[in-house]
Amino acid sequence: MSKTKTSMKSIRNSWSKIYSCGYGDLQYIMKYNEPEFYNSGVYGWNCDIYVDYARDIAITTGYRGMTGKMIDNAIIEKYSNIAKKIMENTFNRPYEDIKKELDENVEAFYSELNNN
Repeated sequence: MSKTKTSMKSIRNSWSKIYSCGYGDLQYIMKYNEPEFYNSGVYGWNCDIYVDYARDIAITTGYRGMTGKMIDNAIIEKYSNIAKKIMENTFNRPYEDIKKELDENVEAFYSELNNN
């Protein structure tokens, strides 16, 4: 799946709950998830945007031009640590099991953001 270029104005107008975090903050949490959108400008790529349509949430993550409420580092750390633990022991486990656990972690992450 490829990302679609979008504007920050479009993101602000399309989602009611918008969060942001720095580049690489979601690398473990979103391990097997691709961002749906990206934003770029005169200096190149600005950020990627992950979305959860069911909860009306968009998360902007990148270097610049992001919009939304900053995600508390404690929340990022909590779900990153869970994802790292899941990926720690992958040798004797089917990919499907690992992916399922990581997807459940993403769901819990979005659920916690939704309740903030």
